[in-house]
Amino acid sequence: MSVYCVLGAKGQTGRLLVEKLVRKVGVKEVRCVVRDVERVPEGTFPADEDKINVIAGDVGKHDDKGVRRALEGAHGIFFVCAAKGYERVKACDYRGVGHVAKLAKECKCARFLLLSSQLVHPTNQYNFVRGILNTINTGLFHWSGMMDFKFAGEKLLRISGVDYTIVRPGQLLDGDGGKSSFHVAQTNGSFMRTGITRNDLASLLIAAIDSPRTKNCTFEVACTPCSNEDACRPSDDLFASLDETYDNGWGADGRDVTKWEAESNLPFSAGVQVEYVS
Repeated sequence: MSVYCVLGAKGQTGRLLVEKLVRKVGVKEVRCVVRDVERVPEGTFPADEDKINVIAGDVGKHDDKGVRRALEGAHGIFFVCAAKGYERVKACDYRGVGHVAKLAKECKCARFLLLSSQLVHPTNQYNFVRGILNTINTGLFHWSGMMDFKFAGEKLLRISGVDYTIVRPGQLLDGDGGKSSFHVAQTNGSFMRTGITRNDLASLLIAAIDSPRTKNCTFEVACTPCSNEDACRPSDDLFASLDETYDNGWGADGRDVTKWEAESNLPFSAGVQVEYVS
């Protein structure tokens, strides 16, 4: 019987993850980590008192005691947090990923799954969509934005030593799941333009976190309409083409994120290396 921890459980994707994990065979406990337990509306999580454990924790705070408690004894960690505002995004998507990855390593968690985004790599810096996404939550007039922070967080996870899986969806859609064929690839850029429903994404994340084929892999994901019910379930065969060495080719791009701090007077895309504040 396994214990899973969902960081960002109150969000749209997080809630769906929790709902599906509770129904998954072999799951003993689902730890739902939220910043403020008192602000979680009634009915947010399934009424399964035997499996659901809501824990207060903030990934944006270094060595948050609630986060550490949630990770101890957990088999798998889903990092699906979302933040708004420059400082919160920096604390969550960049520093938060690094801090939690270190804790996961210390707690001997089996797998850390990070929900990232297509186009995060700086080679896509002139992509119009990336430019919009880079400022949508962090605002204008900053050298670095949300996508830069997400990429830096990815790199911190890769060097943490914990086994990881990084999933990069494109456009996230509302609507029911179970009506799509899944597609994965390692492109380090945009991959298809069909997007994926949050419901289908939650199913894929659950399939990916325990697959040996996704260990230490980064990949893009998308969906297309499907009429075959059997094909609408993400199976382990979906990940057969993934290559964990792929990350080594472009992940080691010369930027040392352990010495990067966004207050620099140069943009992250310029490869600046300044003192990292932990």
